[in-house]
Amino acid sequence: LNDGENTWKALQYLGLEFKRISAAKNVVWAVGGDHQMYVYVYGVELPIVKRECFYENERWNPIEGFCPKLLPTDRPNYSDITGTLERSRESIHPPSMAWVWDDEWH
Repeated sequence: LNDGENTWKALQYLGLEFKRISAAKNVVWAVGGDHQMYVYVYGVELPIVKRECFYENERWNPIEGFCPKLLPTDRPNYSDITGTLERSRESIHPPSMAWVWDDEWH
């Protein structure tokens, strides 16, 4: 709803179909046809942030120093915090097309 004109404002179509939509003051949330939750917050200056982390694992070699060559029993080169789930930059994507990266990878 556009406050200035008291009319509904269409949101940009992102190629998603919604099964259920609900709303409250300053927020609309929906269940998409892809079974994902979608939230649209408006009129609020506080952003919604989701943090993604993965860890680089290396092995210390006394001759070469740190090297990415790991033993078969070691954690993957890139993993989650537990070291059991293999992760990589290419495998991490924003939750939907409406999300954008806040910053570059560090």
